[in-house]
Order: sequence, then C-alpha cells, then structure tokens
Amino acid sequence: MIRTVATYILILASLTVVARDALDIRGAAVIDAATVDVATLPYLSNPAAMFTRFEASRSTFNAVGSYSGADESLVVQEGSGHLLGGLSADSYMRYNSSTVVWGGAKFSTGQLRNLKWTESIDYDRIAPYVLGDSVGGNLSERRYSFYGGYAGRSGRWGWGAKASYQASIDYRDRDPRDKIVVSDLNVDLGVTRTLGNYDLGAALGLNVYNQDCDLEFYNPVNNIRVYVFTGLGTVYNRFSGNSAENAAYDGLGYRMALTLTPIGGDGAWGAIRYRHDYMKQILRDFNNITLSHATSYHCEGEAGWKGSAQRLTIAPRAMLKWRRRIGTENLFGSSVGTDYNYIGHHTYYYSDCVTALLDVPMTIAIRDNTSLDIVPGGFYFYEHENYRTPSRDLEADRLGVKLQAALAFDAGSVRLRPCIEGVIDYASSLNCKLTGLNPVSPIGEMVYHNFDMLIADSRSLGVSLGASYNMTHAIALQIEAKARRSWISGHGKSTQAIVTAGVVF
Repeated sequence: MIRTVATYILILASLTVVARDALDIRGAAVIDAATVDVATLPYLSNPAAMFTRFEASRSTFNAVGSYSGADESLVVQEGSGHLLGGLSADSYMRYNSSTVVWGGAKFSTGQLRNLKWTESIDYDRIAPYVLGDSVGGNLSERRYSFYGGYAGRSGRWGWGAKASYQASIDYRDRDPRDKIVVSDLNVDLGVTRTLGNYDLGAALGLNVYNQDCDLEFYNPVNNIRVYVFTGLGTVYNRFSGNSAENAAYDGLGYRMALTLTPIGGDGAWGAIRYRHDYMKQILRDFNNITLSHATSYHCEGEAGWKGSAQRLTIAPRAMLKWRRRIGTENLFGSSVGTDYNYIGHHTYYYSDCVTALLDVPMTIAIRDNTSLDIVPGGFYFYEHENYRTPSRDLEADRLGVKLQAALAFDAGSVRLRPCIEGVIDYASSLNCKLTGLNPVSPIGEMVYHNFDMLIADSRSLGVSLGASYNMTHAIALQIEAKARRSWISGHGKSTQAIVTAGVVF
C-alpha cells in the first residue's frame, strides 16, 4: 500500500508543476494531458466521492523543482519557459468509519521567462482582453495554495465539501514594471448514492477569481506604448497608450458534475461536467469602467473501465472536452470629468476549442514484484478563433499518437520505475484570414507567430526514473526525475525537466 500511494502522489506532484508550463495553451497541452491519470478526475469533481478514494490514511511532503525552456515561445503571452521550485504537504485521513478529511498546502517560487504582449498572467483564462506591450520580460513569481475537504457516509448516502484558495504575486523590477496579484477561491459540495458496487454522485461548485495588474514606468524618457487588446491583434485605440497602466479582472463561475465511481478497484467510472465562467476587465485609470467581458462555456465528459485477468490489468479510458468563449466590448461616449457615459456594446470575439483523448493503459505482471506498464494512446485538438469586424479568422487542428512504457521492479530494498515515452503529432491550418493586419508590424508578427506555432508538427521524447524506499512499514521515501525534449518543425526545440523528492507516511 505504501508503494502504491507513493507512486500516485509522485505523479500528482509532477503534474502540479507541469500545469504551470507554457505548453498548457493552444493544443500542445494535449501532449501532457494525454499522460494524465484521468481516472482520478471523477473523484476530484465530487468531494463526496473522496470517501472511497483511498483505503487508508496517508500524508505526504514533497519538494519539487521544475524547468522549461524553448527556442521560441509557443504563445508569446505565456513566455518561453520557467524555473520554479516549491514545497507541498497534504494529508488524507480516515477519521472514523463514516468520516474522512483531507487537506494540504503548497508554495512555489521562481521565474516565468520572456513574457510579451501581456501585463497579466493566467492568459488562457482572461484572454483575449489584456493590456500588453512589445517589451515584456521575465516575471518573478510567488504562489501559495491551501485546500481542505470533508466527506461522510451513512448507509447508502454520502456527502462532502471542499474548498481551496490560491494567491500569487508576480512582478518585474525593470520597465515595464508589472505587479500582478491574483486570488482564486473554489468551493464545492457533493452527494453520492450507492447503487450496487458503484457510487452515483452529483456536485456543485463556485469559483471567485480576481487579478489586479499595476504597471509603472520609472524611466521618464521611455516610449513604451501600452495597448488594450481585444483579440486576434485588434486594439481598443481609445484607451491604448501610457494612460492605461492599471487593469483588473473579476471572475465568477459555477460548475456542475455527475460522477460514477466504483467501490473497490475494478469496474467502470465516468463523469460529465459543465462549467460557466464570466470574466470582466476593469480599467482602473478610467474611473474603474468595465471595458469588456468574456463568457466561457465548458462541457467535459470522460469514461473508463478497469479489469483484471490473471497477470493482465487493462483500463481503457477516453475524454472529450469542448469550450466556447464569447467576448463583448463596451462602448463609451465623451467623458465628463472622470465619468464615462456607456452608450452600447458589440460582441465580436468568438473562440471554440475541442480536445479528445483516448488511451489504453495495460499492466502486465511479469513475476512477483515486477510489472510492465504499456500505454498506447492518441489525441485530437481543434481550435477556431474568430473576430467579426475587421474580419479575422484562424482555424487549426492537431492529431497525435503516443506510446509510454514503464518497468517497475525491486532492486534490493528500493522500488524502481524507469519510463520512456514518445509522442508524434501532426497539425494543419484549416483557415487563416487576418484582414487589415500587417504581418511585419510588431503586433502582426505576434499574431502570426502564435498561429505558426499552433500549426507546426512536433515530436517529443521523454524519460523518467522514479524510486521509493520503505524506511519502515509506515514511512517511505520517494524521488523521481523526468525530462522531455520536443522538436517543433521549423521552430527549434524545447526542454522540460522536473525533479520531485519527498516522504509518504
């Protein structure tokens, strides 16, 4: 049990850092998402389902270091890489036969590198409405996270609640001098009903998000212009310039989920989730007017099955995700003093993303304490961005396959798990229409670069080595090192590396 838990926690710790990677935007995230243990997601969707997530109490403490660097930024607003380090501690405890509690805390610090054309972070969440300039640069970051939950059960009914809060500060100590403060609060409630060997559940969640971005210029002779972007290289000219230096984002969202989780190891599982997010952009320098807002609709479905026969365990699984984002810009008349008269709005920006994942993890027990994991899989990604006036339209898709193989065995008193993974994907441009955008202008180069990266084929090769050692029957040490090199056709290469070390008790 200790070794199983150690491996699971090691994977989760690694994925926590990978999620901060610039590859988490516009399709390339599929490469990483295809390796995620999606079977854990129904439990994460419904706090009541956490009652059966683990058989025993456990606690962990991990130290994590993460590096990524690329010859070219995948998306210029997300930067070309990062160097981060952090600590995390979490615990899952069976308080008694009818109650479980869990909680934890995380801290990370480091640097996000070469961000341009944005004075904000969490770009994929607030896009397309950002303030940006052509200079940009590195951002220093500190991020804090806290979370906790409770689940109980009586007879066939279960219930649960969980909450998490994340705060971060990002800053730059040269012009343009950003100071970005983010707070992100999530609360979820859920229930389950036992039907045979399964728990059928439903959950509701609420998200409150805030980001404040303050920009300053200390050099009195700088000529750095700040633009208010509205999507696909379009600019809100009236509020662009050095007068627009402070912006805020207020987000409110809710989510719903239906989950099916097995009681015990084998069986089917699945989840259907819907999320609705509303994000408004506020300009502090113009009497806190709401300049724009975006509404996002997320629909997700996943399903899988796990079964065992003699020395073979197989667990096919699939996931389908769709997101639509609609952006609206407000219009204002002449200002009277510090007041701006609202006169209307127009809805010009539309974005659709579709992600599909399918893989078939298999575990073959070669002999006692030795097993081989093989995971063939594939993924598909589609994105369509459209701006109505001027008429601009970008559309692309990506199709890929991957194969992962890992061997787990004992070397004396140490459990080792070497792993290798390869990914090949092919991208294509379905439409590229950018009316009125000069491709050699600074803004035009940015838009065309992001699209060129989206439609570039890529290859990647990853290796990892994990080890765990049982100090006692209740305490295990763990360490894992992962590295990946990707080659992007016509755009150089990128490298990611993660090292995780900790203890499970």
